[in-house]
Amino acid sequence: MDPANPAVITLCAQLFRDTIQSCMESPETWQCDLYEGDQRKIGRPTPFEIWEPLVHTGTTSYQDNKECLIAIDNKVMTENLGNLATIVVGDQQTFDRMVKLRRNMPFTYKHIIPFNGEMHFAVHFLHAA
Repeated sequence: MDPANPAVITLCAQLFRDTIQSCMESPETWQCDLYEGDQRKIGRPTPFEIWEPLVHTGTTSYQDNKECLIAIDNKVMTENLGNLATIVVGDQQTFDRMVKLRRNMPFTYKHIIPFNGEMHFAVHFLHAA
């Protein structure tokens, strides 16, 4: 389906209008308005804390990445939150180093889950296409 094709544009618009109309006609079926008001505040807020920066470290060195992961691990584990894993988000180079550190030392980094930052993930995904 070519998204620029006028027939496709018309079909998408019609499907969107039909969906909205169906939601308006039977909101209980579509669970419309289910999450209004105080229901949004039931869960506890996501913890957010700014840590002291690690100076003289970069993303190119495996040693620097080890230092960062140790600092993160020490901070998370000393707070004794009962976490089974820690997701660490970084740029492409940091992500690559974390993956390789975890692969080479699985016991040491078994609870670290490396993740690409959203911007980097999107750019590399688009670049691959």
